[in-house]
Amino acid sequence: WQDHIRNEKLKLFFSIFSHDIKTSISRLRLQAEILDEEADSVKNAGMNQLVTDIMKLDLQLENSLNFAHLNQTRFYIQEVKLSKIVSQIRSEFPDLNIQIQSDALIHTDVKIFTSILRNVLRNAELHGKASHIDISIKSQSDFLEIQIQDNGVGFVGDTQLIGKYFNPSKNKLSNGFGLFICRELIHKMNGKIYFSNNLKGFVVFIKITGKL
Repeated sequence: WQDHIRNEKLKLFFSIFSHDIKTSISRLRLQAEILDEEADSVKNAGMNQLVTDIMKLDLQLENSLNFAHLNQTRFYIQEVKLSKIVSQIRSEFPDLNIQIQSDALIHTDVKIFTSILRNVLRNAELHGKASHIDISIKSQSDFLEIQIQDNGVGFVGDTQLIGKYFNPSKNKLSNGFGLFICRELIHKMNGKIYFSNNLKGFVVFIKITGKL
């Protein structure tokens, strides 16, 4: 019982700690974006890198918070256009050409699904070295299948292990944590996520309720 109480206190501490840092990083990110917009028209590589690094740290903290509350997460399911979520995060990936072939109304928790999409795109950019993302949607009985394909280098290893804890990729910069969080959150919303390599790069499939 004492071990249980100690573990609960540790979980509470890390949850509060992550939340407070997340708030500070969000403010820092906003200030960096404002400074970037106000900078001279000449491209400032240092400022762009600063904004990019802050966005990466913001996503890492968001993943930590989602993990800390994984068993207590309450989902607020609503109907939202997929294109709206994509447009909200497009500016975070200036080096990715993101094309969405068709639109759909998906039933999801907007905040959670946005986090999932951010992880998928960051993975394609950072580990896949991709420059182009193609998003297409198919209707399958009661589900929609969202296909997110990049033109990167693909994945080295067994794609069935992707997203499973303690099964990181062979890339030394990756620990597999982001896609693990994606898998867990999608499953808790009664959806599915799986991965595949093809001749053109890496593909992420997300099954979720909704309609074209």
